[in-house]
Amino acid sequence: MMKRLILALILGCTAPLVQAQTLENYLAEANSCFAKQDYPCAEKAFKKAITLSPNNAELYANLGTTLRRMNKRQEALKAYNEAIRLDSNSVAIYNNRASLKRQLGDLQGSLNDYNKSMALDAGNIETLLNRGIVYDRMEKRYEAMDDFNAVLKIDPKNFQARLNLALVKKKMEKYNEALRDFDVLIAEQPENASLYKTRADLKLILKDHKGATEDVEAALKLDPTYKAAVVTRGEIKLATGDRAGACVDFNKAIEMGMQARDIQQLLNLCK
Repeated sequence: MMKRLILALILGCTAPLVQAQTLENYLAEANSCFAKQDYPCAEKAFKKAITLSPNNAELYANLGTTLRRMNKRQEALKAYNEAIRLDSNSVAIYNNRASLKRQLGDLQGSLNDYNKSMALDAGNIETLLNRGIVYDRMEKRYEAMDDFNAVLKIDPKNFQARLNLALVKKKMEKYNEALRDFDVLIAEQPENASLYKTRADLKLILKDHKGATEDVEAALKLDPTYKAAVVTRGEIKLATGDRAGACVDFNKAIEMGMQARDIQQLLNLCK
């Protein structure tokens, strides 16, 4: 009887240690699989870890991120919901769920999560940047500008904040202000094809066709596969009366992978 009691005590004492070691093994496996981009493997390992530690918010959050990489967005949302139920004070988890809701088209839900994140950490640059993007997509331009400017008060050189602020100005038809911003951004990143393409769009609007052509050619020199830049070049040709040349560019963009339906109005104009 005494031997059985001692064995039971030993097993009772070692069980938590064994469980902790097993959990550590599952976590190591999950992290290794995730690093290798073997997301099904990571999903299985995180789920095994959760069975051993069902009240661990971080495990659910990591599972959610893994599921997102597999485009299992609704399952990922459930995982993030559970993570937040277990820990409603995590800025990172609110931000992850907000980002997912934005992908799902739930802009108001995304905004609500970013607001909750801001209530926890009002100076979080990631939150401010992403909330600004959500405001922009909701066409709340002034609110978007406020968030991007708030980032610049914390980090005056923040490239993403300055880029998004310039893009919002463009949408608000503050073309000259936006143009000046892009001049500065291109001076800092002269190898960024997207910046040249967007500045070409602005110059086209402002009827600086020569400048727009120079910028779009610079974009294509940096990235010859840039379909949108080929379309912009076609738009410049349309604006200068070269309808045949415009058609060539629009059709070339389609050959490169652009969907014809996305530029159908332009195709109709060049006929």
